[in-house]
Amino acid sequence: MVDSLNAKEPVANAGASSSPLLDVTDVSLSFGGLKAVQHFSLKLPRVVLHGLIGPNGAGKTTVFNLLTGVYKPDSGQILLESQHLEGRKPYEIAAAGVARTFQNIRLFPDLCVLDNVRLGGQLQGRHRLASTLLRTSFYRSQEEAIRERAYEILGLFKMQSCAFDRAGSLSYGHQRRLEIARALATNPKVLLLDEPAAGMNSREKLDLAKAIRNIRDQFRISILLIDHDMGLVMDICERIVVLDHGVTIAEGRPAEIQRDPKVIAAYLGGGVPAN
Repeated sequence: MVDSLNAKEPVANAGASSSPLLDVTDVSLSFGGLKAVQHFSLKLPRVVLHGLIGPNGAGKTTVFNLLTGVYKPDSGQILLESQHLEGRKPYEIAAAGVARTFQNIRLFPDLCVLDNVRLGGQLQGRHRLASTLLRTSFYRSQEEAIRERAYEILGLFKMQSCAFDRAGSLSYGHQRRLEIARALATNPKVLLLDEPAAGMNSREKLDLAKAIRNIRDQFRISILLIDHDMGLVMDICERIVVLDHGVTIAEGRPAEIQRDPKVIAAYLGGGVPAN
């Protein structure tokens, strides 16, 4: 069962710690004269599901790129459990515990589904070059553990039956889920999901919403989600941050965001009906 992946306590008192897991303070980034992100701050507690929304070009993916080391901020700081992330390389940030998916799917299409997930698990592997070349018992046991965990993660998305299928042959919705599975294999503390519901039909979105909640609860990780599907965001997110032209214009619970006049004017148009 998937619950065996992380033998941790139930999600009672989640987020009880006073210090945030991810603490972003006054981060800014400009491209020449374009201010892409201005004084962005975010305090992400432990074991939560938060949303980041805004119109096209608002700076949402740029924020993800800042959090994962694709871009270096001009100013401000990014802390994960009090460790500075700004200026570190993407693979270092991933190893520290921040994983992400991408707006445009980035799988290894010619590898099988299982191997795509196994590659994510390699980030936490402890074997070195010598043990790999000599294929020592330690190397073999680690590889078997990574393989078993990858297979269990696929079970969360009901994808074990296609574990040996070529990743590029999957439907669009399954490729989206596979990308999330690969990110989970890195054993993250924070998972950033960039448009995970893009291109999915209504049934797939319902399944995705359930899977995201299960990920948060079973893996006890914090999730920050970008998506243009307001039904999904309002349904599953506990708090939402709204960006417009790189500036935070609102932050609060879904019901508060739905009523905020600045959000309605900048992004939601006539508003989103309350659930």
